[in-house]
Amino acid sequence: SEYRRYSGVAPDADLIIANIYDNISHEEAIAWAEDLGADVMLHEVSAFDGQYLDGSSNREVAVQTAHDNGISQICPAGNIGENFRHGSVNTVAGQGWQTYYFYSPEEMVNYGSLYFFLTVLSQQGLDDVDVVLRHSTGGQNDFLYMSHESSTECVQDALGHYLCSNTSLSDNGTTMQYGYITNYTNSGYSTPNTGWWELWLRNNGNTDNFLDLWLTDDVTAFGGGVSFVDSPQVSTDYIGDATRSVASPATVPDCVGVASYSTRADAYAGDMTGGSYDLSYFSGRGPRIDGVSLLDIAAPGNFDIITAASADSGYVMGSYVMFG
Repeated sequence: SEYRRYSGVAPDADLIIANIYDNISHEEAIAWAEDLGADVMLHEVSAFDGQYLDGSSNREVAVQTAHDNGISQICPAGNIGENFRHGSVNTVAGQGWQTYYFYSPEEMVNYGSLYFFLTVLSQQGLDDVDVVLRHSTGGQNDFLYMSHESSTECVQDALGHYLCSNTSLSDNGTTMQYGYITNYTNSGYSTPNTGWWELWLRNNGNTDNFLDLWLTDDVTAFGGGVSFVDSPQVSTDYIGDATRSVASPATVPDCVGVASYSTRADAYAGDMTGGSYDLSYFSGRGPRIDGVSLLDIAAPGNFDIITAASADSGYVMGSYVMFG
């Protein structure tokens, strides 16, 4: 072709694509591809919000089943890594309240954000653990408790924030508390207060309990929004954790888990010099929250790839660009 200078490594391969965001579910897409005789499935998905991340979800089971049927499964590790979405902390039995912080940037108002979300996961259960949120400007009694009930419960503080949450148990024994916070005042929803939020944890049981926590919001994807930020403004321990940050469905052990490797500097700043030759800062890192090893290989993924420009990008036909 006069418009092509490079050829893929498998130019005669047949490619089928399923849009699981608009048309069908991920599980339906896997069944559809299998019916069409797919030999390999690449899952361009990395879900973490409100997920057990222990192999028990319908998505993870479908990926595992396709593997068991002889179809190679390839799963990206996700882009959480050092994007400060994931945190982990050991709650000490009988110690009382342990206080930590996370941050919601002021830009969230301009973005039109209405919600942020917190997922708390434990392999030991959460019956004896209190998880409480409070904005740093709140009053003495403005504590929002995450619910221990299976049905969603909502509580409100004096600042107008609503926390709606519930607790559930996966088939693989992972307990999850999941909730969202929004600001509801004057009969309308608005951005929850930005700035520093406090995370209060208390273990009332007899044994320590290790928690994995995930933050996200309704307008940003893998980073840049609500997050655990390491900052000198925070006097307590930083609980952001790049390990145990692999997202679903790379949480399926028999899926080939692929991390991102950087051979160039961060191209967001326009620097196309030699990179770190290491895992990309954003790449998900193992193991799974229950200790299962997941990642098998790393591949170039931080502006290391030459690819044809999208027809919608404004580039001249036949242009090639660096892709992350």
